[in-house]
Amino acid sequence: MKVLIPVDDMPYTLASLCSVSRRKWPEGTVITLCRVVEDYSDSDMDYHREKTERWLTELADTLDIDGCKIDTAILRGDIVKSIADLANDYAIDYIVIGSHDRSGVERAWLGSVASGVTERVSCSVEIVRPPELHRLMMDESFKRAMVEDLDFTPHRILLALDFSDNSLSALKWLAKLGCSATTKIAMIVVDPPLGKGIIDLKLSRGTHGEHTSLPSPEELLRRLRQHCDYLASKVKAEITDTRVMKGLPAKTIVDNADSWGADLIVMGAHGVTRSVDSPVGSVTREVMDNSSCSVVAINSSHWQEIGFEWK
Repeated sequence: MKVLIPVDDMPYTLASLCSVSRRKWPEGTVITLCRVVEDYSDSDMDYHREKTERWLTELADTLDIDGCKIDTAILRGDIVKSIADLANDYAIDYIVIGSHDRSGVERAWLGSVASGVTERVSCSVEIVRPPELHRLMMDESFKRAMVEDLDFTPHRILLALDFSDNSLSALKWLAKLGCSATTKIAMIVVDPPLGKGIIDLKLSRGTHGEHTSLPSPEELLRRLRQHCDYLASKVKAEITDTRVMKGLPAKTIVDNADSWGADLIVMGAHGVTRSVDSPVGSVTREVMDNSSCSVVAINSSHWQEIGFEWK
């Protein structure tokens, strides 16, 4: 298994490293730490590369993860494109990215690295954003050592389904991964309002591509409960809720996660819905950019290779 972790000197990078180090990974897993450097002049580039190499080596030496090999890579250029190109060229299975200390509006304006990478890669992506870390950083006495004391194990997981291939792969991945008996899982499907320009690309078509009527909320709930029964047969965790909700998908998912106090949102990397002015995957981008907790976006092409256990 190949895992890629983009790193910088921000506290959220430390959070992603702490989270990764507290999981049990398959024997032989290769974890690559990469840092993207700015485009300096040629005369300064050698200095900055050497400085970054030393920093990355020291950082790699601090990681002691059983059965894992730690590699490093230095990239140059646009951060999103550089990370995505590395992931695609080296067949990375899973990317773990620390969030940054920005509000949802600022992330949307500046562009989220995590969601931008997710749109460009064929692997799955996790954004590490423990809610408690943001609260800690608001404290004037905040110290980075406090990050190491955080609990990174998700105790409340919100699984958002839309019955796309990626979405169902997210369900199967969570079933394969397993959770402790104390973990609670909520499963939701969002029924988007067509009046807002949301078009269902898969559920509104028959097996030969002909247009059919959209599934009723009752039919969506029936399908959801079928998948709930499957998940319940695979995990020890308690499934506390199964609901079909009406509304804009991204906002509904984020609001539900916030109100329930979710630690982690699991969803497909690209779903089956789009708006008239947004590309497929826009729901995932909005959730990753605006959620207050960690998010895992599963891509169906690589999900079977992804395996670890939360400690």
